[in-house]
Amino acid sequence: MMDKDLDIIIKKGMSIFSIKRSEFVSCNETADGMVFQLKTGIMLYYTDNMLDSGTKLKIKLTIDSMNSGNILIDFNNPKNIIQFFAPE
Repeated sequence: MMDKDLDIIIKKGMSIFSIKRSEFVSCNETADGMVFQLKTGIMLYYTDNMLDSGTKLKIKLTIDSMNSGNILIDFNNPKNIIQFFAPE
């Protein structure tokens, strides 16, 4: 069961988006990046032609399967783009 107080945090440059799990609908790969869909109808598009399909799949699978902690997707750090923080 998903904890509604957990966050998915998306960082790029100076922008930081913190999304409650209860508001998150889906994360999908696109030809040129990723799209994050929220229950409010907002869709966040991240465009990066250099983002490889393996990384996009890893992001999607992490968000879909890791329901017991906070997830940081840090597009500023391509070597460690996904970080998972278990609750204390």
